[in-house]
Order: sequence, then C-alpha cells, then structure tokens
Amino acid sequence: SKAIGRDGFYFFGEWFGASANTTTGVDGNAIDYANTSGSALLDFGFRDTMERVLVGRNTMRVLNNYLEQRSNVFSSDDWQVVFMDNHDMARISTTLRSAKSTFGPNNKESGGGQSPAFAAARLELGLVATMTVRGIPAIYYGTEHYAANFTENAFGQVGSDPYNREKMPSFNQNTKAFKIIQALTKLRKESFAIQKGTYTQRWINDDILVYERRYNNDVVVVALNRGTEQTINVSNLGLKNDTYQNMVGSDVVTVVDGRGVFSLAENAAIVLHSPAIEEEKLVSVTFTCKNGHTDLGQSIYVTGSGFELGNWKPADAIKMDASNYPTWQTTISVPANQLIEWKCLKRNEASIFNGIQWQPGSNNQFDSGDQQKTTGKF
Repeated sequence: SKAIGRDGFYFFGEWFGASANTTTGVDGNAIDYANTSGSALLDFGFRDTMERVLVGRNTMRVLNNYLEQRSNVFSSDDWQVVFMDNHDMARISTTLRSAKSTFGPNNKESGGGQSPAFAAARLELGLVATMTVRGIPAIYYGTEHYAANFTENAFGQVGSDPYNREKMPSFNQNTKAFKIIQALTKLRKESFAIQKGTYTQRWINDDILVYERRYNNDVVVVALNRGTEQTINVSNLGLKNDTYQNMVGSDVVTVVDGRGVFSLAENAAIVLHSPAIEEEKLVSVTFTCKNGHTDLGQSIYVTGSGFELGNWKPADAIKMDASNYPTWQTTISVPANQLIEWKCLKRNEASIFNGIQWQPGSNNQFDSGDQQKTTGKF
C-alpha cells in the first residue's frame, strides 16, 4: 500500500475458525497471522460466543471472558473485526428464530426458537455489543432489517449458503437496529474510548454485563441485559458526576462519585458517554534501559502505568531504540505532574507473549513534573 501512496491502508481477511480461544492446531496459526501479517481477521470466536449468548447457551460471563482473552492473545485486538453475520453462516436472526439444530461453527447447534419480536430485541442487544467492544465492527447487509431465511440448503442447513446471500428484503431507515447502528457509528467517530480505549468489566452475572471503555478522560459505559428486568447498582465507574442520556434508548442514569443505578429492561442496553473535556498536558520524557542484551528476534520495550506506557500490558509496550546497544532508549509523551511507575521489558518481536523477561527488582519511579529522564536496567 505504501507503493501506491496509501500508507496505513486497512484491510482484513477471513480465516474461518480464527478465535482467541483457538491457540493450537492449524486454526491456532490464525493468531500469529493476525499479529504479524499486517492484515486483520474476522473474529469468528467473537461471533460464535455472541450467537451462543443471544440464543441462551452461553452466559454473559462467557462473553466477558472472551473479550478479556482477546486482549491477551491478539497484539491489536482493537484492529480485529467483530461481527455477527456474514456470507458463510446462517444469519443471526435465522438462528435466533429457528428451533432446528444446524447452527454454530459446526452446523450442529440448536437455534433459539424465539418469536420474531424477541429475536429482534436479542439482535439489537448483540449489535450494541458489536459496535462498542474493542475491534472494528462489520455489519452484513440486511442485519439492520432483521433478515432471516428458513430454507434448508443441499446439506440440510437452515438459512445457510446460499440462503444467507439473498436480496435485501427491505430498506427502512427507521428500524431500531438501523437507529442503533447510526447512533453508535457516530459515537465511534467521536470517541477515542471506543476507537482504541481499554476494556474493563464493571458488573456481571449470568445475564448482565456492564463494561467500561476508556481512553484518558474519554469514557463510555455499556450495560447489556439478556435476562428479565433488573435494577443494579454499579460502582467504580470512570464517568464524571453528571446525568447521562442513554444513547440507544430513553433511559437516564445519574452518576455520583463513580456510582450509578441502572434500570435494565429485558433484552435492553444502555450506553453512556462522558467525552474528554480537555487534553491532559503532556511532557516528553526519555526512557533508558541499560544492559539490554538480547537474542536474535528480541527487543527491549518500556511499559508501565498509564495509557501512554501500555498499562503494563506486554502487547502494548513501547519498543525502544538500540542505536547504543546494549543501552536502549526512547522518548515518550506522558502526563505532566504525575508519579509514574515503569519497567524495562524484553520480549520476542514476532510472538509477543513468548520469551517475556521483566526488569528485576522494584518498579522504576519518577515525577514527570520535575524529571524528563529516567533509567532502568536489567
């Protein structure tokens, strides 16, 4: 893409079976491909997990576990593609409404047998999740109009190829699903928290999941309820004190000192956004790691407290320069007037979770208010 003047061009492909849960065998290689090839992949593990949650076989705890696993496995899970429908599997509306057992990744799992109205509400719940978790959402045509087809193909699979590739059944910009996509697309354009922020679970049981997406002081909180109506008290929210309007409904939530009361109807979602008020003042700090002896394919990185240093995640650590090997150095902009902790990290470049070695001893510390250089060593 650089050769034709399109540096940074984004593209993705399909590796059927790609999943954060599949780390061995042929399909386990999909993780390495996603991490090193430059091409993102359709995350079938997310699709399968989401379908099972909406049908009722999986709980919200399973969904949360998968979302956390994505961050541990993919070096850039915010660039992998999350989706519910595509051209190779029965549409989610078909799966939710049919009682046959021809669904899932092996075409042997049972459908939900749900009424059209109930299935529509479950699809809307899934859309909110797909549009707000870490990753790039892909919406297959017709999903926004609850497309479903119950014809069996030559293999006895309900609503699968070619009956998931049908003509658009209708086009209506006033469906609730269309409005959800519209509202959350606008949010994605405006919010760094959704584009590249962290994922943190804030409240969970089998039917309800509340999670927070955050980038600096830009915060989005999402609450999903697959079960019957319930009111919950959620604490440790990063939202500033205020009264918030649900972006995908009429609900209002007041947050005081990080606590809010969420009244969640059956199959309902609440999305709250506290946009960044102003950018934090940043200062440039030079980080140095001494005695950074490495083997072929290894490099030294810096990681530590705060978004700028990767929040202690090896996958998000900042690679240092080895021009004065074995001393490594890099300059990073960090928030001013803060006590910052960090360490040197040695790891393989191609396989980010192999060969990890941390700088021994306690964390390095410095005050960014009066110190623009800091040093650690192996």
